[in-house]
This record gives sequence, structure tokens and C-alpha cells, in this order.
Amino acid sequence: MSLLAFVVTASIGRADVLRGSSGAAYVSILAMDRIAIRYFEGCSGAEERSIPWSEVESVTFEPSCGSAIAEATLAAPDCPDGSLDVFVVDLGGQATPVVAESVAITADRTVHLDTFHPWEQAHGPVSTVRSIARRKICRNRIPESYELPSSFCHEGRQVAVAFDYRAPLSNKILTNGFSFILQPVGPIPDGFDVDAFGAEVRNAFQSGISLWMSSVKDMEARLSPDLRKFLDGRTSRSPNGYQLFIPPQVIRLACPQSATFVVELGFDDLELFPKFPLVLARAKIEGRTIALNMRAFKCFRSQLKFGPDKRLSFELDDGCINLVPIMAHELGHAFGLNHVDNETTHALMDSQFSRDALVPTERDTLALATILEESIVGAAPGVLKFVSSSGVRPPADWKDSPPN
Repeated sequence: MSLLAFVVTASIGRADVLRGSSGAAYVSILAMDRIAIRYFEGCSGAEERSIPWSEVESVTFEPSCGSAIAEATLAAPDCPDGSLDVFVVDLGGQATPVVAESVAITADRTVHLDTFHPWEQAHGPVSTVRSIARRKICRNRIPESYELPSSFCHEGRQVAVAFDYRAPLSNKILTNGFSFILQPVGPIPDGFDVDAFGAEVRNAFQSGISLWMSSVKDMEARLSPDLRKFLDGRTSRSPNGYQLFIPPQVIRLACPQSATFVVELGFDDLELFPKFPLVLARAKIEGRTIALNMRAFKCFRSQLKFGPDKRLSFELDDGCINLVPIMAHELGHAFGLNHVDNETTHALMDSQFSRDALVPTERDTLALATILEESIVGAAPGVLKFVSSSGVRPPADWKDSPPN
């Protein structure tokens, strides 16, 4: 029986209404994207189901749970310049509906919109949305502007190669794309440029991911079929035999609702970064939060710079500490790796940096390859305390002294 062929008539609370050509049904929406909708059937059902948007005309959010009223199906418009399949989002109290290219609802009851004019992403509570309808609309009828409730956060959309938030392996912390927000903790010093430092963090985050993924790619023959399939899917090949491996890309966001990571800037957090032992950063193990010790070190900057000895530099020419090995180390923790010190060999994931191991070693890479296939969900972005790393220390011969 078609999902939309039944109507729940008992008035037993609040629910959401799915409407289609065959009728209407009360459900409880769990999540949705531009392809399908996940829901519980009925006003108080417990069985999870899904339905593609191709079978749904509209969703109305949280009306009183009673007899669903069928609505007439709208005829496709006559568009001389062509039409687009869009989502029309009615935000209660806003004069003009938002026309979106894509819509998603996540388990935290946040709606995410990719809009046309302006070309933005917008995020806000589902409680502000009256309905979402799948429609065809003429290209020249898309509104040039719209208003959003004050509870929404919006920013320009960003484009990255082969970017999405799907997790290709059992370890769900690894996704096909990463995004992060900066979260200062404590007063920001006068003259500190948060936006400029955000660019440094993004570059270091991207370099750290690239170092890890490239090291895994280099030992492809020793990997499991699932890992090889993941790597193959991110490799482009030319007719001449050249290969281009594209690691997951990293973007920085201003809106926290869709960020997959939080990078804390610890300007004044003695609980997380006590004066002793002196550590550069900490991260949530099996998590999505990295904290940088901004109080105790003069400056950080990102540079994928190798010296004549083919080693990555820890200090840069301006005296700043290189963020690249720090982010690579902390990302190892995020994926689930712990400190494993060895008296005879050095590794990136040691508790103290060594100048001959500022990039993933074979020991690091084998450990990462193993943990990427473990079933790990990981903590949400912003969760750092409890089971966090003890922090990584500078190299033993590091001579610079931290500021007072």
C-alpha cells in the first residue's frame, strides 16, 4: 500500500504531514535531504521508514494531529525559458517563500537550505518552517531576494572538488569533505586577526588531511579492499597513465550548524592548557574538536615547507610554529589514534614531536589504516573534555620560550 494512501484521523498530539497525489499522511519527520525523507509513521509511530521526494509533493511541519486535508496538485508551469525542479520553503511570517536548490533536515531538527538568490547556505530551526514543497518553477520566476528569521545563520556557498559529508568507511569521522568553525575561548588579544588566522588553520587542516591520505595511498597494496576502493574513488587517471589523487577537501564556515569540526582557540583556558606540562594542542579522541594553545606560544602559521634534509620544518622563518604537523597530529587523535611512544623509533603520534617525524610515519599510517575500518561514530563538534588527548609537546630541543 502506498505511504500516502492512508490518513490518520485520531487527534493525539502534533505531527508532520506528507502530501502526494494519492492523499496525505501524518508522520514524524526524522531527517531529509534532496533525495528522500526518513520518518516515523503516524503521530506516535516507532517504525522508521523512508520515501523518495519523487513520491512527495509537500511536507507541512507540526500541525495538530487530526484529519490531513488533501490539497490540489499544482499543474506544471508553462515556461518559455525552461523550468527548474526546486524546493519552495514557506517560513511562517515571511512574505516571500525561499526557493532552494537543495534542502536537508538533520536529527537535531535543523533545516539546511541551498538558495539561488543570493547563492547561499542558510540554517535554522525546523520550528520556523511552515512547509517545504517540491515544485517546478520558471527560471525567471525565482525571487531575487528573501528574508530569513533572525534565528537563521546564512553565508555564501563554497565549492570544493569531490566534496560531500558522506562517510565512505566504517569510521564516520572520515568524510568526503571537512568543514570547521573557529571558536575562541577567552578574550581575543588586541590586534589579533581572527579571519587571517582562520586561513592559516584551514591551510594546516587541509595539509594535515593531505599528509595522512597521501601516506595511506602510498601503501595502497597493503590495504583492505574497502580502503583501496575509497582511494580509487578519489583518484583521476589520464589516458597517458598519469594519476591525480584528490584527498578530502577542507572549508572554513561561519555558521556552526553544518560544520563537521570545531577548532578552539585557547586564549585563556588554564583548565585545558595548564602552565605545565607545556603542550601545543589537544583534541577529542574519536571526536571532532581540536584546541590550540594560543596563550602560551608566540604565534602559529601554516606552511608545508620541507628543509634540505626533506623534513618538515617545525619553526618557520618568522619564528612562528608550523601548524601543519600540529593539525596532522591532532587529526590523528580525532580519527581515534592515541599516543604510542616508542624508545627506538619516532612517529607523528608520539606525545612529543621529534624533528624526524613531523609527518605520518609507516607506524602512524598502519595504525590509521586499521582504525579507519573500525566502527566509530565519534563525538559531536564542540565536545572536547573527557577522553581527550593529553596534548602534544614541542620537540625536546625547541629553544624558544613562551610568552608570560
